[in-house]
Amino acid sequence: MHKTRRTTVSVTTGIFNPGPGTGIGCDVTGTTVTFTCPGEDGTPSGQTTVLGSALSFPANNSGDTIFPSVSCKIVVNPG
Repeated sequence: MHKTRRTTVSVTTGIFNPGPGTGIGCDVTGTTVTFTCPGEDGTPSGQTTVLGSALSFPANNSGDTIFPSVSCKIVVNPG
């Protein structure tokens, strides 16, 4: 019999829009940013947290954002 492991991890998410000079120059507006914790098999099927809504990320790095850490309780199946 395998034991299931439970652990808590903290994940920090950042959004960056480098814009002109990188070959990608698009402003992004009205954006909702979410983070979904991993499920038992590693897929993004755990709890989803909204990090922000109606956000703008201009193509000049001025809206670059590092969001506060999100804690995820993860149950890991052996194997």
